[in-house]
Amino acid sequence: MSIFQKTVALLWFQHLDVNGYIFYNIRTLSIYVRIPFYIFLVFTVYFTIKFLGTFVDYSKFNLSAVILLALALTGKVILFLSTLLTALIATYEFIYHLDPKDELLKKKEALKEIRAKKLQWWRLRNMNFFFRALFYIVIYIAISKYLQISSFVAFIHVKDFSEIAYQTLKHDTEIVIQIYTFIFVVSSIFLELLVRKTISKRALK
Repeated sequence: MSIFQKTVALLWFQHLDVNGYIFYNIRTLSIYVRIPFYIFLVFTVYFTIKFLGTFVDYSKFNLSAVILLALALTGKVILFLSTLLTALIATYEFIYHLDPKDELLKKKEALKEIRAKKLQWWRLRNMNFFFRALFYIVIYIAISKYLQISSFVAFIHVKDFSEIAYQTLKHDTEIVIQIYTFIFVVSSIFLELLVRKTISKRALK
């Protein structure tokens, strides 16, 4: 059993199977029953999200091709991540011989020591402001480029290469970027305030 597999399984237990209902009920079953259960659960989540997606009809909102493509891509990403997250329940196979609650308690104690010694340099609260600002900028640029590429893909997908279509695409892309910029700036300020609050509390201890 690798550390990664154990960590994923414990995270699943901690955040998705909060009361341990699934873990403690299927642990006693044969592996020949557990495996089909994992498969059934994944397919159930996948087809449920696909089914719910059929009720959303964006065409009646008269949205531009760029926004329609962005929404379609977002839906696919949500579907993929939800299915992948559900599939990770199979990592339970690596911790059935352990007591998850006891393991999480040990992990919590270890994290306290790590935080006290500031060993997690990658956490925002342990970075100085320059590196945090650099982090925000890199994330902003990466998502902006993704949105611009999505706009270009939408332009090709529509197959209308006229000047009017290009100007419409450019206008819609600018609107999307402006909305994204506003949301990102507000979110970054909120996140930075939380980080500073955490740093202040740590300084008072």
